[in-house]
Amino acid sequence: MSGTWQQKWNALREKRSGYPRFRQALLWTRDIGLVLVVALCMGLALFASPTVLSDHPWLQAYVDFMGGYFGAVQRLSVGALHPQVSQLVFAVGWGVAMVPFVASLLHTVIYSLVIDYQHTKAEMASRYETVLKDRMGGLATFMDILSGPFMIAMVAFFTLGDLGVIHSFGWINGVLMTKAHSSQGHLILMNMVFMHLYTSRAGLGFIASLVIYGGVVLYPSFLLFIFVLFPIWLNRMRRRLTRQRVE
Repeated sequence: MSGTWQQKWNALREKRSGYPRFRQALLWTRDIGLVLVVALCMGLALFASPTVLSDHPWLQAYVDFMGGYFGAVQRLSVGALHPQVSQLVFAVGWGVAMVPFVASLLHTVIYSLVIDYQHTKAEMASRYETVLKDRMGGLATFMDILSGPFMIAMVAFFTLGDLGVIHSFGWINGVLMTKAHSSQGHLILMNMVFMHLYTSRAGLGFIASLVIYGGVVLYPSFLLFIFVLFPIWLNRMRRRLTRQRVE
């Protein structure tokens, strides 16, 4: 471990050592669980037999079970280099990811939104202000106005997509990442990234890990958007309108 990473690791351990034990347990469960997900996805993608499900009916039964809850298990395996390996990677990945997801969700609700709500709000308000000033430059006012509707639209579209209410979006169900969707070239970046799911074992392991990691952090982040960041935006818009009326 390099000196920089050692310092970051020590800083992280020192910071968390001051937390209550339950909070520490939730955070370490989330982090270690995500590392395990990556290790399993990469290992299965690289080394599982192309006929792994045909050779092991009990694995096929597990994949079918997980596919009933996570559409991506089947959807992201259509057209894959080794469909059975792809199905197993996503089935195992999402199954194991439920542990860090629950830990992340509990940490967000219990600590970020309840116990440390005021600290969370102040910290996110500071970051929001910093992003506008340091990264947006002359577009700061324009992006400030649009950020609220963008947050609500993103939460609504992805949630409704994953629930199957609409079919153009969805992260957990894999709608945006299918081979057919990527091949149509709607977004060049989507094509460049997600086509690797279907063309190589290493691509399957890496992109599957990325997709599952994104799913684990997505919905806890949406809670922060709704209950912390959106109220911050509303308050900023209220002050902006008040100043305009006074002037």
